[in-house]
Amino acid sequence: MKIPTLLAALLTIWISVAEAGLEMDLLNIDGLNTFKTKYLNNPGAASSAIAAIRRNAQTALANPNPYSVINSSVVPPDKDMHQFYSWAPYWWPNCKGIKNVKDEQTDCPYEQKDGQYVPDIGKISDPKDASKLTTDVTTMALAYALNGDENLATKTAHLLDTWFLNNNTFMKPELNFGQVIRGKGRFTGRPEGILDLRSFVYIPPVVALLEKSSVGTSLTNGLKAWFNDYSTWLLTSDLGKGEMAANNNHGSFFVAQTATYLHFADRDDDARNLISSFVSGIYQGQINKDGEQPLEAARTRPFHYQCFNLVALVYIARLSDQLNGTNVWEAKTAQGATIKTAIDYLVPITQGILTDMKNGKSVKEPPDTLTTPLYAARDHYGDPDGQYTTLLNKLLTITSGPSEFWTVWNPQALSNLNATSNSTDDDSSGFDGYDGSGDGWDPYGNTTTNEYNSVGNSVRLYNGLWAVVMVVVALLI
Repeated sequence: MKIPTLLAALLTIWISVAEAGLEMDLLNIDGLNTFKTKYLNNPGAASSAIAAIRRNAQTALANPNPYSVINSSVVPPDKDMHQFYSWAPYWWPNCKGIKNVKDEQTDCPYEQKDGQYVPDIGKISDPKDASKLTTDVTTMALAYALNGDENLATKTAHLLDTWFLNNNTFMKPELNFGQVIRGKGRFTGRPEGILDLRSFVYIPPVVALLEKSSVGTSLTNGLKAWFNDYSTWLLTSDLGKGEMAANNNHGSFFVAQTATYLHFADRDDDARNLISSFVSGIYQGQINKDGEQPLEAARTRPFHYQCFNLVALVYIARLSDQLNGTNVWEAKTAQGATIKTAIDYLVPITQGILTDMKNGKSVKEPPDTLTTPLYAARDHYGDPDGQYTTLLNKLLTITSGPSEFWTVWNPQALSNLNATSNSTDDDSSGFDGYDGSGDGWDPYGNTTTNEYNSVGNSVRLYNGLWAVVMVVVALLI
């Protein structure tokens, strides 16, 4: 399939990202000038992309309410409204046997139900607003880069200034109250809360897109200082050290986030050292010889969590390439496995889920969760036997299509890929502030089913704005 045809297919399917969250990906802006040269004045098949960016940027531009942690109706435990505050998503109150309960949050103990979102999690706004902020500023920055409208740059800068820098509305560069476990005598932050803000990896490329605008210089300096301070907190605080030591996906996402912020703050040596330490450390126990990720496989949704960790591993590998650091793609675990080994292990499992769906069976883990790592594997390792492309084509029949953004990273692999989707569902949101799950609570308070039925039904797809982001800023052809 030719590139213009592919763009048309992808971006006609992708309708609305105004309320879609961004899952973690390394946004590369090198292809933007190529895109503008080829399509801006003669859009052709890219007209849907340009129209979608403009439409959603205008929606963000028209929103009169900037996001800020001080807007939350839920007060943090230390009463400081400049603190980011979120609740542990899988911890539920157990008021059994307790009389005269006035407030279950303070009167009852909380207990963990892994993988099950507590019903009131959507009442706390900071995770939702952080996700909306990232989506809005990314959309407007892309639109500004395409058309040079200073109003978009100014609004993007205003949103970023409000959240990060303004003396009255800023968020402190720390995460002392992330994923707090509620209950009598508790209300302390956890290392796991650092995962809540992983969408902030989009902020550095957004700033880069605005560098030539009238607000670029002051914005860059202020945000570099903020993320420098945040990086220091991540590396030196007890909570940060706790997350850095986590040997599962939490440790992987910690490295992905922190290395990004270190790079943005011009601390490349620190970023490279962090990745190198990760590869020689906790990564060594993450993938077995056969490709299974034992720590993720032990969770309540083993397929999802193995794919989720791979999202972080792929991100780290690509960032390390950019830093001229460790070759994470080929790095072997203690059992001799690589990222490719882990992806290959999940391919037949994904095929099995697809078969069950085709036969009308309900499945509890959506097969498209592997989509992002699978594209990365095909585009980096190659696909000589066509198994990755074959599986991706099957996944496209049950999704709304935006996952196809990965094809622009490896144009030579496009010829055998069918970008046609059989789904009519355009719900592409699904970034949550917690573990990237496509079900349960999302940052906009929506609750979705935990079961996924036959091929005729849509599978929730968390790639959202990625389709446009990748088409516009990663088109090095």
